[in-house]
Amino acid sequence: MAVSMVLPVAPHFVVILIAGSLLALMVPCGALQFFINPGTTRCFTESLGAGKKVLGEYVVTAGRGDMSIDLTIRDEKKHTVWSKTAVDHGKFNFVTSDHVDHHPDDDDYDYDDYSDAETWGTHKYEFCFVARSPANPQDSHHLRRRVSLKLLSGESARDYTELAKEEHLSRLELTLRQMGDELQELLTELDVVKNREAQLRDLNERTHSTVVSYSIASCGFMIAVGMYQAYYLRNFFRKKKLV
Repeated sequence: MAVSMVLPVAPHFVVILIAGSLLALMVPCGALQFFINPGTTRCFTESLGAGKKVLGEYVVTAGRGDMSIDLTIRDEKKHTVWSKTAVDHGKFNFVTSDHVDHHPDDDDYDYDDYSDAETWGTHKYEFCFVARSPANPQDSHHLRRRVSLKLLSGESARDYTELAKEEHLSRLELTLRQMGDELQELLTELDVVKNREAQLRDLNERTHSTVVSYSIASCGFMIAVGMYQAYYLRNFFRKKKLV
């Protein structure tokens, strides 16, 4: 007779399994790749967390003819964060702004003119590639370059190779350190989303209370006007001896 056995699962194994699943969702996607022609501009917008370090890498494939491409990074206020002319291959890094001008709890907040920074604590950054036209316009019909752009932010942009050298970490220790940092970043972002959800819920409740108050006031005013009209018409008909 066969005997079935159920082996208990260690709690720490479940934690590691859940952590691995979460980290799998946080793995950065492949680089953005596109083609650009002379005399054209390609811009892309990315929402990045406030106060986050951003590391980017760009690659422009070589080809026949003379074609120069410039890269400019601007924030949501159109201020230039980083710029370089005639790019081919390289990296850039910057830190996003952690300043937020308004707060949904402010009484003078304009809800018709909101931004990602005010609502979700993120900032929009624009990455623009500008391809210059060649000196000879006839050469522009045969020119084209493939551009690759890769972005990392937060703990993903941290240089763990240098960290391992400084703290003398083994490969396993470095992997655990990276997993811990990414999980901590995930928990921080979840706390931010939770706080924003609570603020938006309070805003919804205040708006609901205001709408109900105005509705009750409007109904009361209409009832009062109706009663006054009935009283006025009754006296009018009595004076005219119609009633």
